[in-house]
Amino acid sequence: MYDFNSSCAAALTDRAYPFECAGCGTRSSRLTEWCLNCARSGLICARTWRPVDKILPPTPGLNAKSLAAMDQKIFRVGNYPDLFLGPGACVLGHGPPGAMKSTWALRVCESLRPALYFPLEEGISPVLAGRLRRLEIRSEDIVFEMPRTLAGVFAAVEAHSPFCIVLDSIQCSTLSPEDVLSLARSRQGVVLAICQERKDGGLKGNNSWPHLADCVVKIDEGKWSVEKSRYQACNAGGSVL
Repeated sequence: MYDFNSSCAAALTDRAYPFECAGCGTRSSRLTEWCLNCARSGLICARTWRPVDKILPPTPGLNAKSLAAMDQKIFRVGNYPDLFLGPGACVLGHGPPGAMKSTWALRVCESLRPALYFPLEEGISPVLAGRLRRLEIRSEDIVFEMPRTLAGVFAAVEAHSPFCIVLDSIQCSTLSPEDVLSLARSRQGVVLAICQERKDGGLKGNNSWPHLADCVVKIDEGKWSVEKSRYQACNAGGSVL
């Protein structure tokens, strides 16, 4: 049933607090560098307008005949032969802290080179360098970037033209699930978003990720399993290493 009073209250709230932290969801009346609730920087964005709208290229329309003739080339991921993906895939990998999510993501992008990896939480650090040495990943076809802005993310994508893009950890970015899905479709490659879980098992940040992603993979205790996929049955899985 339509509630007029609730609708008016929501409209007034949107007008009074037009900005939101992409990390914790806290609303604010002005655009600031730091979130007053979670104390993280660079995550405040407008609720009604996003810079990514001007950065992503428009998707051309197709008629029914052309769309029906389009061939969807499903392929295996080399390091995980039981995992199937397709061009333009938006993949969500999620799990609790210490579940080997980043290790899984690195092994995926090793199989889908050239790759561009954004370590949004841990940065380009000795920890990341040590993980690469343990996994014996030394390919020049995997590039690591740490941009501070959305424009920097898309500039890096245009500069390197990767087939696989990894956003680890997506909850530290202002990119929404819709942004990442649009990026995957526009590149016709694979975009992998890694998201950390809260203690209650829910996802940190935007909870619409599982609905919008083409493939959802759970990583926990060194194991991975497909929870949802447009490319295969949801019974695949195995060891991260």
